[in-house]
Amino acid sequence: MNGVNSSLVAAKNVPYLPMQWCVINPNTDLTQLQANLDYACDHGDCTATYPGGSCSSLTLEGNASYAFNNYYQYNDQDTGACNFQGLAEVTTTNPSTGTCQFFIGLQPTTSSSSTSDVAPFHRASLCTLSLSMVVMLSSWILQL
Repeated sequence: MNGVNSSLVAAKNVPYLPMQWCVINPNTDLTQLQANLDYACDHGDCTATYPGGSCSSLTLEGNASYAFNNYYQYNDQDTGACNFQGLAEVTTTNPSTGTCQFFIGLQPTTSSSSTSDVAPFHRASLCTLSLSMVVMLSSWILQL
């Protein structure tokens, strides 16, 4: 590309939330697991757990942990967002495995930008959407 660097460059000084994740508590009665998994996926993004996704090889419990964590991060790690009728718990041990990365959310914005009035779920979704657009644009540029 005539001397133009087309590789992705890591962002600097990105303000992440603390290194903690919301995962399934294996010491609980899992009879309500499916309903809580459905709730988390309905209010978050579980597409990585679908066939062909980076987390498609997880067990049902792994899928629940991924969904619970996604919901928890979208809600700025609010402790109330990691309960799911007692099925979940917060951990400082990264549950990521292989190609399946459990993400950490970004610090909520304190600026007066147009997204500061958006609910945490939507703000996080905008970040995810922006990252997806960057990846697609980068792929397109690399093909040139």
